[in-house]
Amino acid sequence: MAAQTIHHAHSNSFPLPSRPYTAKEITQQLQSILRRRKCDETGFTYETKEYLALSNKAKKLRNKSLKACKCGFALLESDVEAAFSMLGEVQGVAFTVFESLCSHINGTEIESKLTNWSLLSKVMCSKTHNTRGRSSGNQ
Repeated sequence: MAAQTIHHAHSNSFPLPSRPYTAKEITQQLQSILRRRKCDETGFTYETKEYLALSNKAKKLRNKSLKACKCGFALLESDVEAAFSMLGEVQGVAFTVFESLCSHINGTEIESKLTNWSLLSKVMCSKTHNTRGRSSGNQ
């Protein structure tokens, strides 16, 4: 069995029913997909389908893990809710990365939400500094 596990870990074969993909393997496969860039459209279509399939596997693994956590740690319900929200944010970031990769490959630019947030942050900081300056000037 150990030889089979080692062979499976280093091969491109499908996972065994007794040993499904781990989160680390899924992450490595996604990174491999993102590193490969092919100029032709069929290669990109294939990579997109492969990414979506692996993303679904990761989602199933995440949900399975969260169900196990929820059952095992019923007393720590607030922590489980925090884990759910954190994993939801991770999925959102993964989608944003994929969306930006697609736009980069296609040569189109998608306005980044992060840019908007940094602009908002700068505006809020300048308002805070202006307010502090006015309050110290009044004293």
